[in-house]
Amino acid sequence: MSGTEVDFGTLERIQRTLTTASGGLEDCGGAAPTSVDGGDLSSLITSMIAKVTESAGGLSEGLSAAGAQVAESSASYAGSDDRSAQGLGSQRAR
Repeated sequence: MSGTEVDFGTLERIQRTLTTASGGLEDCGGAAPTSVDGGDLSSLITSMIAKVTESAGGLSEGLSAAGAQVAESSASYAGSDDRSAQGLGSQRAR
C-alpha cells in the first residue's frame, strides 16, 4: 500500500484526548497548596510543589498546542482528500 491514510474519527479522538488532558491539568493547577507545614523542610517542599506546578503548566500548554496541531492537520488532510476525490471524479467523467 502506498500513500497515507488516516481515519478522521481517530484524528478527532486524538485531538479531543490531548485537549481534555490539557484541561484536566489546568483544572488541577488551582488546587496546589501555596505553602505547607513541613517543619524545617517547608520551604524545600513548597519549592518542589512550585516546580511540579510549573512543569504541569508547561505540559498542559504542550498538550493544548499538540491538540490544536492535530485539528489543523486533520482539516488540511480532509481538504486535500476532498480535492483529490473531486479530481478523480472529474477524470471519470471524461
